[in-house]
Amino acid sequence: MLETCWLCNKSYNSKRELKNHMIPAPHGRLVVICPWCYHEERTFKRVIDLKNHCKRHHSDHLNGVPEEFFSENNAFWLFLYPQDYKRLIR
Repeated sequence: MLETCWLCNKSYNSKRELKNHMIPAPHGRLVVICPWCYHEERTFKRVIDLKNHCKRHHSDHLNGVPEEFFSENNAFWLFLYPQDYKRLIR
């Protein structure tokens, strides 16, 4: 089954291909925001990049934060466009 981009109507063979299409410009719809750098609006293209950033710069805030906080499923809460993320992760 083909997956179609709802922003430009291009079709892809898999949801993974569609997701990869949504990451860079011109769409840039899968951007995650650091919850501790909100005043700077520090963003990342991948959840793993956010996780690494937090380990380097916010290790003091990570005490008590479960490892799965940075999973793809839970990252919904960190996305700049959560409604688009939800469409891709179902």
